Amino acid sequence: MVTEGVIVKGLKLAINEERPDGSSDNSFPSGHTATAFNGAELVRYEYGTWWGLGAYTLATAVGLSRVYHKRHYIWDVGAGALFGVLSARIGIQTISLIKEKRDQKKNNLNVSFSPVFYDNGAKFVVTVDL
Repeated sequence: MVTEGVIVKGLKLAINEERPDGSSDNSFPSGHTATAFNGAELVRYEYGTWWGLGAYTLATAVGLSRVYHKRHYIWDVGAGALFGVLSARIGIQTISLIKEKRDQKKNNLNVSFSPVFYDNGAKFVVTVDL
């Protein structure tokens, strides 16, 4: 969601496209559509093709409703869909990398034995690094 927000808000500020109804100048890309497609891709990734198909159907309905109500042009909605899916994929990859690094750290067990000498004898010290 953070990636989506940065992309969508950044483009809205940079492009300043007027909405079809003339109400403001932040039409491109569609933020509602980006959020809907971001969620649809996350549903597809987590729950599989059939749930994803339903989620993408609802996301498409969101995008088309934005065009129908003259809040966006069709290219605004298409770009919003693209950026929504893209940002979901970036999030999925980022989380996968974080989990991989965490798992590598958990599997990295170092055990060392060191003798320590005192005036009255010696002891072994065991050090465990996780």
